[in-house]
Amino acid sequence: FPNKDIKAIVFISSKPDNFIAGADIDMLASFEDKSLLKDLTMKGHSFFDEVKKSKLPMVAAINGAALGGGLEWAMYCDYRVATSSPKTVLGLPEVKLGLLPGMGGTYHLPKMVGYQTALDMILTGKNVRPDKAKKMGLVDLVVD
Repeated sequence: FPNKDIKAIVFISSKPDNFIAGADIDMLASFEDKSLLKDLTMKGHSFFDEVKKSKLPMVAAINGAALGGGLEWAMYCDYRVATSSPKTVLGLPEVKLGLLPGMGGTYHLPKMVGYQTALDMILTGKNVRPDKAKKMGLVDLVVD
């Protein structure tokens, strides 16, 4: 980054009780040529590749739902801090729509939580609460 005063990148939502709820399913369905979805996904990967080149630590500050692409966004980060809010849940519910995680969830999740836990989350679409996410290694810290 050209600005040497920047020491870290923190992703936080301005929406109350919602980190990132994932993809806009209606927008995805509107693509007549489904091959264009790959281009969209690759642009997301390219964004994180560029940010990673900065070598700055990235932190996801999760308050509220981090589902689908939202959790995948958080998993690209070096650290994940989640609030203990009753509205904070983490998961990859795409399978319930007949989809698989498309932004690195199948790559990052097993490295964080192990294959058995990752497969359970990916194949069932189950959500996890922050305390469980901390125990399984999905988040680094839970705060009030």
